[in-house]
Amino acid sequence: MPSTVYIKSFGCHRRMVDASKFARYFSLNGFDILEGPENADYILLVTCGFKKSVLNEGFELIDELKRYDGELIVVGCIPGTASERLKKAFDGKSLPTKRHNEIDSFFPNFHVKFRDVDDGIVPYNGKASLSCEEEAIQERAFLRIANGCNSKCSYCAIPFATGPLRSKPINDVVSEYKQLLSKGARHVFFDGEDCGAYGLDIGSSFPELISALERVDRGMDVKWGFETMSPRWVVKYKDTLLDMVRRGRHTIIKSDIESGSPRILKLMNRYSNVERFYGILEELKRCNPAILQQSFFIVGFPTETDEDFQMTLDAIKRLDLDHVMLLPYSYMKGTKKFPASDLVPYEIKRERMNRAMKLLKKLGYKRIVHDHYLNYTK
Repeated sequence: MPSTVYIKSFGCHRRMVDASKFARYFSLNGFDILEGPENADYILLVTCGFKKSVLNEGFELIDELKRYDGELIVVGCIPGTASERLKKAFDGKSLPTKRHNEIDSFFPNFHVKFRDVDDGIVPYNGKASLSCEEEAIQERAFLRIANGCNSKCSYCAIPFATGPLRSKPINDVVSEYKQLLSKGARHVFFDGEDCGAYGLDIGSSFPELISALERVDRGMDVKWGFETMSPRWVVKYKDTLLDMVRRGRHTIIKSDIESGSPRILKLMNRYSNVERFYGILEELKRCNPAILQQSFFIVGFPTETDEDFQMTLDAIKRLDLDHVMLLPYSYMKGTKKFPASDLVPYEIKRERMNRAMKLLKKLGYKRIVHDHYLNYTK
């Protein structure tokens, strides 16, 4: 009788893509994947940890899943961003995102190794069958092009879990892309902590990857999206992006602005030439109004004044983004720690979040329910 595993994922889509890879890994090694933890031999929790409320949800899930008989394994962001807290709450096996390949050491008899499982997959939906996955691929497929991040954003703890940038070789990306196309994929989302940084560690570049992929699907109507691209890369690779958007190839761009204030952006260690960046976003929209633009904004970053916050509101009004996400600042262990005098009081953060919500409603945005940040779409 096959061994069984229950896989639970929460948080961002990258962790759901990780969960899909784990599901393939266990399935290819003969495991049955269950839709509940009650009868599972193993329970795998794939965690996210980009802010405190997400961490808290993760620890609640750990406490819940520890009650079952199956052996619990915790992977993902929490083992990297909250390792000390995890040690106090859980004495079982765990791996941060950057060490997922080491899952093989927990299952030494597996003939298919984790590193050999393709990344050309779909976000995990709680069902394990590979046939279900291949049906879903035709609608929306993800292909990871890199892991990790070399940026040093002063508020972000995710690199502690994901590690430095590790770009997948172009030949590997092309091979997995071909496999997705052969399964019927016609809308592919390329995934990475920062897609624009692709290739910096292997002597390649984002435009070089684009050229290689475009040679594969000539004559086919395939649409692309790049899930996250830092503003600095949008500026650097403007011409590449404009060409793809103009042709209708590139359908979605998610580039997190974070703040409308150049002063705050410098404190965040983010790209701060907002006028140049806004101009490119507007140019992309003019050359193809169908392009979907998404962005995150952090409210109440240390030392943020009303003037700084008004610049964020002005950016939202000016850019007419299709999808806006708002997140109140919270300190994450290991990131830059500001003196107490620089912190924005909770009451002011709440008031600014309410002002932003009122503006979005006035501009015609509709709120999408989400537990950890305010999520608005047109």
